[in-house]
Amino acid sequence: VEGPAKLVMAKDEVDTFKKLQTPEAKLSFIRIFWTRRDPNPETALNEFRQEFERRVSYANQNFASGPIAGWQTPMGQIYIVFGPPFRTDRTIIDTRRAVLWWYGKLRLPNLDPNEAFAFVELHGDGKMYLVPPEPDPHSNVELAQRQAELRTASMFTIPFKYNLAGGVMNERAV
Repeated sequence: VEGPAKLVMAKDEVDTFKKLQTPEAKLSFIRIFWTRRDPNPETALNEFRQEFERRVSYANQNFASGPIAGWQTPMGQIYIVFGPPFRTDRTIIDTRRAVLWWYGKLRLPNLDPNEAFAFVELHGDGKMYLVPPEPDPHSNVELAQRQAELRTASMFTIPFKYNLAGGVMNERAV
């Protein structure tokens, strides 16, 4: 599965989509995928999809890194799944520029309540990497970044409920 929709697909949905052989079957899957997430099917507008597309557009405009589309960056992916952070702090972690995104009491497996998502510019090239929020200053930041990516990757494979954007995005996400 390619494209930003994979950020909100459950593992079983990704597996099912990969097995589809014909364009017709894939189109049918896509229609059902978005219909299942429509919080108000009685209206012509799918509010979940509209909010999702708004977040993808925002991510592409604000978090692109060179040739990498914004939705493919760690900041873009976190933004798409969780929406705008409750609070943003800009700071220095281990002499590197960092941005911390706080989501209040967001409850997720593999993430402590009130823990920030920390994005750090590791190589001075403007590219932001997802790292633990307060790594030990004597630790290897690159190792911490890899550990955070593994932790976050596993987080996106576990279905969970989230409630963002005034209740618009309230289906499970992965």
